[in-house]
Amino acid sequence: MMSGQELAASDFDSDAYNISLPGSGRRGTFSRLTDLFLPLLLLAIFPFLIYPFDFMKPYGPIPLRIFLTLCIFTPLFLFRKSAWVIIPIIFYMATQALWRRALIPWMGVVRTDPLLLIGATLSILYFLEVALSRKLKFNTTTAKLRLALIIIMVLEIFNPKQGGVTVGLGGVFFILIPVLWSFAGRELGNEKAMPAFLWTIVLIGMAGALYGLKQTFYGLSSFETLWLNSQNTQSFYTANGTVRTFSFFTAGSEYGIFLVVAIVTAVALAVRCRQPIALLSLPLLGTALFYTSERTPVVMALFGIVLVWAVQGKTVASWVPRLILASLIGVSGLVYGLRHAQSDAVGSSQDSLIQHQAQGLLDPAHSSAAIHAGAVQMGIIGGIKSIVGGGLGITTLAGAKWGNGNANSENDISNMFISLGWGGFLYIAFIISAMGLAFRIWLQTRSVTGIFGIAILSVCLGGWLNGDNYSIVMLCWLVIGMLERQNDLLIAARQKAAASGNPAYLQAGS
Repeated sequence: MMSGQELAASDFDSDAYNISLPGSGRRGTFSRLTDLFLPLLLLAIFPFLIYPFDFMKPYGPIPLRIFLTLCIFTPLFLFRKSAWVIIPIIFYMATQALWRRALIPWMGVVRTDPLLLIGATLSILYFLEVALSRKLKFNTTTAKLRLALIIIMVLEIFNPKQGGVTVGLGGVFFILIPVLWSFAGRELGNEKAMPAFLWTIVLIGMAGALYGLKQTFYGLSSFETLWLNSQNTQSFYTANGTVRTFSFFTAGSEYGIFLVVAIVTAVALAVRCRQPIALLSLPLLGTALFYTSERTPVVMALFGIVLVWAVQGKTVASWVPRLILASLIGVSGLVYGLRHAQSDAVGSSQDSLIQHQAQGLLDPAHSSAAIHAGAVQMGIIGGIKSIVGGGLGITTLAGAKWGNGNANSENDISNMFISLGWGGFLYIAFIISAMGLAFRIWLQTRSVTGIFGIAILSVCLGGWLNGDNYSIVMLCWLVIGMLERQNDLLIAARQKAAASGNPAYLQAGS
């Protein structure tokens, strides 16, 4: 068996990898200087975007937003070969909604914002660099299933049921492009950089928690109110009409899931990286999660913590009793805390929100779980009946904007049945394969990437392809690629061992 330390030692030692677009040639002195100074130049120009000159005003907000987009995209692109670039990328993907809202007082509301194209463009470029350098690999079941899934998605772009090709192209943005992040993860995944990446997620989660609690107890900022008033949707409000906290994320749904991701990541840092200081973030993250007014993320956070601890057992057989024990302790603690929260909240300013959360978690009859489960069931049955599905974009915002309506069931499994028809079965097969890969990598390496993969893919199950949760879908597919990279290393180790006659690593790889 190959340990996490041995895997890290066998990983690429340099931060930069040899992937580049055709025609780039060798990087000379001028190229290296450009990589160094161009981002600094753009950062120097950035203040002029906040206080634009009068001569730029007649052109409206779009040129300014395009320029700002280039300022952010250029340094990310120039340093795209470094394993560390995933840290600023995930920071931007998680906070891009805040910057877009903050620009409203200066640039107004823009429906089609070029700032949204940064992540999409980067994922496409990573895929093109891998494909054009002939580094695409289909040596695992997961990779083969992903290829078949991409082919079906491309065909569904032209499905007339969704209302036109424009809707299908919108589906590309929300569904197909996120899948391409897995190719970036396969190129950039580096075991040495993983602890820093995990800490970035925890720190973003803590910042988001503080910002979300500020919104809960002190209200929205002026620019956030302007933005909220421009939205023609009820999804930003709870059943009693109060604003659903969204922090600096796109919506409350992304905010809640990211808090869950940050919680399980903190636990993974504590138990795998031996950094218990990460557990100090849990009270803040847990409090913010409770005040999101969403119950499913609370349950998923508890499940994620239990799972991360349970799989620390040395064998699969030891996982089951650990899982049962941790579940009993976790559920008992949750029930105890909720009952005390109910009694302590009486008469407080947040009494209605706390009672709403506590009642739904303590008594499922008061929750909307049955409604959501019904929507998922109807989506799957409808997809099976239609065989070819309703088109790639029918479950996305593009369907509501340009097509025959939005058929989103709020779960990506049922959404894939709605969009791809029987292709939904292929997506289920891919999920099983990817989860199996995560558990197999963890069993064979005990690596940080392995435990992170188990944690993230488990708590985000049902949301891997909910494309309007930009940071979450990026994380899911990025970690799938990272797991594939580690599997490649294991296969290489097995082949090397077989060639040398060393039986120590013959069980590595798959």
